[in-house]
Amino acid sequence: GNQAFLNSPDMSSRPQLIGDASLANQSANLWFNPLAYTTPPPYTFGNAGRNSLRGPNFFEADWSLSKGFKFKERVGLEFRWDVFNVINRQNLALPNTQVDSSAGGIIQDIQICSTCGNGMRNMQFGAHITF
Repeated sequence: GNQAFLNSPDMSSRPQLIGDASLANQSANLWFNPLAYTTPPPYTFGNAGRNSLRGPNFFEADWSLSKGFKFKERVGLEFRWDVFNVINRQNLALPNTQVDSSAGGIIQDIQICSTCGNGMRNMQFGAHITF
């Protein structure tokens, strides 16, 4: 980028938007069109809007089913079935936003993002005795 041209405290700049960055068929191989951006002219911040790029959405559903039984007044048993990411949806990481790189617009971690929950569907069964 042209960060060396700026005289700002955090030395940050935005790219210059020169085309349409949206894609009809977004995928991990190309989430947005990096050719829609270029380096802004010297001593300028670029015209791309703040937060104008959006990454993949996140959705995860975790379900739990449990049944409790009382044997005596103070003794009980609970069976539990927990399912994490019940619909087994793949949540992608954010794309590379360095538009002057060959990796611009590409999601490199296609399996799961680091903050996106449990990954693929997981189930656990448990029993809890109370007394």
